[in-house]
Amino acid sequence: MRIRTEILLSISFLLIVVVSYVVSNIAINNIRSDIRKYTDVLARNITELMISGSPRLDTLMNYVEIPIVLVDNEGNIRYVRGYPRDMDFVSREIEKLRRRGNYIDIYYDEFYIGRLYFGEPRSIRYLSLLPWILLVVVLITFFLMFLSVRGAIRYESERFWNIFAKGLAHQLGNPVTSLNAYLEILKRKCDDDGEISAMEEAMERVNSILRRFSKIGSKPSMVPVSLKRAALRAVDSLRVRIRDFPVSVEGDCTAYGDEELLTWVFENFIKNAYESRKGEGDGMRIKIGESGNSCIVEVEDYGSGIPPDVRRNLFQRDITTKEEGWGIGLILVRRILEMHGGSVKLEESRRGLTRFRMVIPRFDSSSES
Repeated sequence: MRIRTEILLSISFLLIVVVSYVVSNIAINNIRSDIRKYTDVLARNITELMISGSPRLDTLMNYVEIPIVLVDNEGNIRYVRGYPRDMDFVSREIEKLRRRGNYIDIYYDEFYIGRLYFGEPRSIRYLSLLPWILLVVVLITFFLMFLSVRGAIRYESERFWNIFAKGLAHQLGNPVTSLNAYLEILKRKCDDDGEISAMEEAMERVNSILRRFSKIGSKPSMVPVSLKRAALRAVDSLRVRIRDFPVSVEGDCTAYGDEELLTWVFENFIKNAYESRKGEGDGMRIKIGESGNSCIVEVEDYGSGIPPDVRRNLFQRDITTKEEGWGIGLILVRRILEMHGGSVKLEESRRGLTRFRMVIPRFDSSSES
């Protein structure tokens, strides 16, 4: 949606610039053609007045509305109109007008008697600048509209997540509260501690999911978080489920964020790698390091890779390679990292290796002191 909107805006503004450029050039060429016709008539009148030696020549020259320079057959400047009375300057202007072809030779009975050089009125110069001025205005307008569209899209995205997360937490909150109450009653009546313990773990898992979704819909509390600890927590929380799926965690970096949400990020990557391995996976590796003010996390798994048609839209809704998947795991990952001022991208995917790279702002202890 965002890309389509930006493309439509770009095409619209490009059409405006092209049309304005074409129209202004047509107008300029028409004005130049009219000036040449006007100058041709003027040259014929000057010819008659020069031959007759009429004093009306000076009067005629005073009524000329465009810059002109009249020279005789020997190249001597006879009249200057619309230019400073600096002969050096006028001589340079004559050379420019000659190269542009802005002159009319004056003949009488096939005898060359002089040349009339003519410039252009200021209106043409202003009109020739119009397309460039319009281009600048359009670019500024496009930039402001681009920012507005991005802001609107970001607002809609934020609104979606707030409504979705808070709505889910609200809808499940009451039933979970009731289930917690029933669990307390069962603990008093049931003698099998093993079953009670399993139920408590399951309920804690549900409560954890509700807490996470409630944080997705609001601003999380930001504290120093060891990414290695968050990754190990994710591994431990999935240990029963991924007993035959080795996960190694290397290195560490202290990020600034919410540990529960960052743990959820690692859980999503681990579950995706485990559920998509199709018997070919050989575990996964999480490498944590730092660069400048950022923590760099590379997540690698060694399964069958991501199909090319899925890679292009990997972080969009409803994109999944699993038959019963919802297609929101990586959407949640990107959302959480954006909430932390970070980012995620797929760096490589082929048979035997899929690598994601995450960048998360590093915690700077000096800024706290």
